[in-house]
Amino acid sequence: LDGDGDPDVINITLEVAELNGMNPSTGSLAAKHEIAPGINPGYWVFAPKTRGMATEGSAASDLIRAPSPAIRAEEGDRINLKLENTHYMPHTIHFHGVDHPFVDSEGQGNDGVPYTSEEPVMPGESRTYEMTPEQAGTMFYHCHVQPSSHVLMGLNGMFVIEEERDNNTVQTFNIGNGKVRNPSKAVSEEYDQEYDLLYQGIDKEMHSIINRSNDPRVLSRMLNREYDVTERDPEYYTLNGKSFPYTVRESQIVVEEGDRVKARILNSGSESVSLHTHGHKPTITHYDGVEQKEPARIQRDVFDISAAQRVDLSINTTDNGLDSYGP
Repeated sequence: LDGDGDPDVINITLEVAELNGMNPSTGSLAAKHEIAPGINPGYWVFAPKTRGMATEGSAASDLIRAPSPAIRAEEGDRINLKLENTHYMPHTIHFHGVDHPFVDSEGQGNDGVPYTSEEPVMPGESRTYEMTPEQAGTMFYHCHVQPSSHVLMGLNGMFVIEEERDNNTVQTFNIGNGKVRNPSKAVSEEYDQEYDLLYQGIDKEMHSIINRSNDPRVLSRMLNREYDVTERDPEYYTLNGKSFPYTVRESQIVVEEGDRVKARILNSGSESVSLHTHGHKPTITHYDGVEQKEPARIQRDVFDISAAQRVDLSINTTDNGLDSYGP
């Protein structure tokens, strides 16, 4: 639209998928997603709809995993994000931190908060959210129906608005998070690499509920009436949907001396995360998608990240005893 050489209208379709739930036809677990050897907690995730239905063995099934994918667009892009609710529960999407209108171009709710903004998207229905963000940064998207259960079940992900540059085609989806294979021009101006890191704690009691039934009425009762979220006690801890030892396979940050690395970090769980980088002292550049001025750019080696908070870190691997002290 603006003649700068990259797409300016971004059309995205997400559906809702269940991982490790009870298969209605066989009575066994469906769409397996191991977080560690033999560990299969139940998940609900947003999944990109790109190639029709995600049946077992199809190309689309490879795109369904935890966490929900990191999504990227450029500031000033006209984003149309369609939620096709292929699940048996009602859902919405709220864009946490992203500047967006409260109502869409047709006067319908556009904020994803049930009854305050709109009705939930019922099973079999769809809704398109419209926005043209003007503020770049690391943001957050999540379901806002019964968020004490739906968000923690995995219906959340990173939503990154990139700084505008000419001829800047960004990587719309980062499936599974981790290394960004096609960083934006603005990131590439300052950094050699970029990584998306999403942390979440998992309460085995809550996530095993969908292993036991496929009846929405039974699941609603167990999730929202019998399960006590105030007694939530995570037993599993995940980085980009995996726990050790799978984190070694999927979530390493591999650097060379003298690299500068950008790490975007989201804590999508219910408890704070203390993140320590052994051998390196990164500098925090952004809180919750807001760039910090120089006096607030604190350099340290432990960062406390609250629930739903995002931080951007700049990791300098220069071996000078401060930024880094060796391989």
